[in-house]
Amino acid sequence: MQTVLLLGGDNRTRYLDRFFTSKQYSTYCFGVYAPIDFTALKYALGLQYVSIILPLPVTKDGNSVQCPLIHSALPFETLLQLTAAENTVYGGLIPKNLTELCLRKGIRTVEYYDEEVVVKNAALTAEGTLRVLAENGIDLAAHPRIAVTGFGRVAKATAQALKSAGCAPTVAARSAKALATAEAFGYAVRPLSALLADASGFDVLINTVPAPLFTAAQLARTKQTVCIVDVASAPFGVDFDAARALSRTAVKAQSLPGKYTPQAAAEVIGEKLLSLISE
Repeated sequence: MQTVLLLGGDNRTRYLDRFFTSKQYSTYCFGVYAPIDFTALKYALGLQYVSIILPLPVTKDGNSVQCPLIHSALPFETLLQLTAAENTVYGGLIPKNLTELCLRKGIRTVEYYDEEVVVKNAALTAEGTLRVLAENGIDLAAHPRIAVTGFGRVAKATAQALKSAGCAPTVAARSAKALATAEAFGYAVRPLSALLADASGFDVLINTVPAPLFTAAQLARTKQTVCIVDVASAPFGVDFDAARALSRTAVKAQSLPGKYTPQAAAEVIGEKLLSLISE
């Protein structure tokens, strides 16, 4: 029987535990249901040919495996001190420093957050974004004016989800190519610079661009009642301190699949991991 060790992460990890068990794998879980038992962790990590599975994303602080369900984290150095060189570490968005630490010890790292997982995860992120809007009092049936910044995978999935919900989102992007593509999909478009200069015509702003866009100056030119949802990764796109000072509703919406659709997200990751582990 093959063995996997699941370490850290959100509710997706709990469903991954069930997923691998259903596939006849032996599983160990740490930093998910209870504080880490380091004696048990050392034993499990010392097993030969165990596949070590880290969460998506692996880290929030850049130096440790995130374990939000137990309000803790496991330093990379501690993890590697306990890990045998024969094992393989699988992770989502593995940081360069962890890859280098593993390389020095002869531990192989494998990234599972590839194009296939990214696309499927984007659809789940879009689904979660609509849930965030509903939780913040946005009635999509009332046809609010909504702008989506960027036109990458998450933005495309979000715009499509809004369109399916009966809305007509405007796509704001920097490049002429992205704007032309969005227009070909049937969306209204606006140069990102124009939106940032004046977003007062929109009830909802959904940011997917991981760069500081909505500063105090830009936020001051939004509606007082605007709802801004930032689904981008760090450094994010919204100055949340400025939003609070200006009494604007701004939501930092991170890891939405883990919050709203953890089972579906775990199955996406699990299927990818099965294909990687069997290689």
